[in-house]
Amino acid sequence: MGKMFLIIFLIIFSIFFLFSKNILSYTTESCNSHITSKDFFRLSFPFFHNIFNPSITKTESGYLCCLRLSTWSHKNLLSYIYGYFFYESYLLFLELDNSGNLVKIIYPFHKENLEDPRIIEYNSKYIVSATKFVDMKNIFPVLLIYDKNYNLLKRVDYNRLNYMEKDSSAINKNWCPFIHNNEVYIHTDTFPKWKVFKLDVDTGNMVKIIDTDIDFRIPSNVYLRCSTSWKIYDSNYYICGLHTKTKYKYPTIRSILVLIDRKTLIPSHKTDIACLEWKKHNRIQFLSGLEIDDFYVILAYGVDDSEIVVKRIAKYRLKFIPIL
Repeated sequence: MGKMFLIIFLIIFSIFFLFSKNILSYTTESCNSHITSKDFFRLSFPFFHNIFNPSITKTESGYLCCLRLSTWSHKNLLSYIYGYFFYESYLLFLELDNSGNLVKIIYPFHKENLEDPRIIEYNSKYIVSATKFVDMKNIFPVLLIYDKNYNLLKRVDYNRLNYMEKDSSAINKNWCPFIHNNEVYIHTDTFPKWKVFKLDVDTGNMVKIIDTDIDFRIPSNVYLRCSTSWKIYDSNYYICGLHTKTKYKYPTIRSILVLIDRKTLIPSHKTDIACLEWKKHNRIQFLSGLEIDDFYVILAYGVDDSEIVVKRIAKYRLKFIPIL
């Protein structure tokens, strides 16, 4: 009797797993725009452990990625009854050398269910902005401050008093820190309002700097949201990544790169909505990290919530158009 129950359980489990993977690997309609790029780094983890949504920052010896590690629970067999998935979601660090080789995997001692980290280096410390997900109406952004040995020095809750307004998204998961004038700023909302705050990393206090309408001229069937921290593109502009998400039950996620005036902090140019996995056209391509060197734009993103990819795109291949 016990063996029969085990066999039935394994059959049901296998069918559900294959079905869920089929949903995630669903091939979208043909993409109109692609960014010509070259793989720099690609990594996936074994069954039951998915890594995705990496952020990236330059270090003295190469690059550091902070990403999301999620465990897939057996309770998901009943997900269609419960109405949501069960999982644990932690942060993970990866050290890469300048050639894109994996040097080290670091599991932080601090264990807390956190999602979608963005990492920057500030005052010789790593600042990670992530979100604590409770449910779709309760998402709380937090700051984690690490030393160079990945010891957690401080955990800070954002003070959202100046953020929580009637026209703001209370469930926005995308909190993207960046350095401006040797201080930390945070980009939160993109559309319909472009919002930027000055951020005190010791207290979590936010001071609103930019709050303006920007018409990105995007299709009506997609959302436009923040994706990456800002990096210096040249003497005049920052660059950041945004992502689009279609308003369907199983949404397609694509990317836009944006140039931002370094004086006004207002976007001025953008690329078309682009597919980063141009061979497979995977449904989910969540751009969450960006870096710059003299010749390349380096993009870090998650594919189908199960794999991380870092690619290099030559700057001259990017086609920016003015935002009117």
